[in-house]
Amino acid sequence: MYEAWDAAPHFETGLEISLRLAAAGYEVKYIHVGSALPYVECFMNRNISIEINKAAEYAKKHNITTIEYLCNSLLSGMETNISLSDTSYLKSISSLKKLRLNDCDVGISVASSLLSIKNSTLIKPCQEVDLCKRLIETFFASFYNVKYLHELYDFGSVVVFNGRFACISGAVDFATKHNIPVFYHERGASKNYFSLTSFPPHDRESTQKFIFDYWNSSPNSKYNTAKKYFVNLRKGNNPGWISFAGNFRYGLLRQQFSSIFSQITTPNIVYFTSSSAEFESVSVDTNWSMADFEWSSQFEAIRHLAKFSKEFNYNLIIRVHPNINNSPKIDKDFWNNLLFLPHSLRECTLVVPSNSKINSYELLDNASLVVCYGSTIGIEAVYWDKPVLLLGKSFYDFIFNNNSNPKTCAGLKIALSNIECLRPIKNSALPFGYYQNSFGIKYKIYSPLSLFHGKF
Repeated sequence: MYEAWDAAPHFETGLEISLRLAAAGYEVKYIHVGSALPYVECFMNRNISIEINKAAEYAKKHNITTIEYLCNSLLSGMETNISLSDTSYLKSISSLKKLRLNDCDVGISVASSLLSIKNSTLIKPCQEVDLCKRLIETFFASFYNVKYLHELYDFGSVVVFNGRFACISGAVDFATKHNIPVFYHERGASKNYFSLTSFPPHDRESTQKFIFDYWNSSPNSKYNTAKKYFVNLRKGNNPGWISFAGNFRYGLLRQQFSSIFSQITTPNIVYFTSSSAEFESVSVDTNWSMADFEWSSQFEAIRHLAKFSKEFNYNLIIRVHPNINNSPKIDKDFWNNLLFLPHSLRECTLVVPSNSKINSYELLDNASLVVCYGSTIGIEAVYWDKPVLLLGKSFYDFIFNNNSNPKTCAGLKIALSNIECLRPIKNSALPFGYYQNSFGIKYKIYSPLSLFHGKF
């Protein structure tokens, strides 16, 4: 078990997995190196020895003898000796992602960490030189530390949190290069569950396969569980993450856009943006590549949508994701003022800003067509029997055909010319809903009180 974060519930999840593996007879080395790394993306500076001592007491009480805690005691090998004199890779997020050093794709995890830390897709790495260098050093500190530990213990597998952040990605890179199995823990369907898989949580294709297999192997009660997921989201009850729906109000839509939504003959196209930094930060492997699309970003996709909406004389409404409200001012201004659109398209596009109380589900209900880049509301729209157009990749795009997930401008124009043909089968959303509402392993040792707090 190789850990760096000390934030709940991830730190406690690592301890629980270690104890349960040891109780099953595995020899476990629990290693937490967060305080020794050059930088950790989410480090709360907790006194982790308190929980580790509790874990040791639990092991003693239950006669678990095959676990050893090595926090900050075996940090040899963290000398990176990496030359960072060339900073050309800092021109953009795209160039940073391509950075390779010592035969390692270090740039992908550094870019992912940077996007998560700054919560901005407009961030310029060249303005964060010191942070980028520390993240690179962190990657290699993790890489060489695990190399040293493997030479010492010759371990058969590694368990880590998430896997995409620089503080852990170096460990994953070393293990992968040496054919050592890696297992990833993350949140489960609710605060009461965690997940443990042989693939990282951001692996789109593996997640999609898991969703199908999980659905096909589950009992008939899965239908009600799946439907509850979509009904509860609409009510503002998302057991697995923070919900923004609780801040929405019904009735504001027609007050603010009465002239638009009172028209019966003109189709209303509603585009729900993805939380850009979050989306970019998790899209870290090749199965998220947009190489087969004519557009390479959400901004470009919206420009094409706005252009064709104007040609068809459709009303285009852009609902900016509420999480943008937590981003830097430059991002809020960029999105809420549609600065990525040329003036000729901006003036004929309506925007619902990130801080608006307008209910997104009222927008969905009144939309002739729901369009998104990968946001969860796309699969929700499928369940609520709306025509849906997906312009990017997502964890649920397996239910869409080429018409409703176009990859070319010509395909997008054809799709917009016949909106009713973009209505997927409603029940095709159920496997995703069931997975989101029930996946994971229930905690037995850690007692979660909320998504971010609990007792060990």
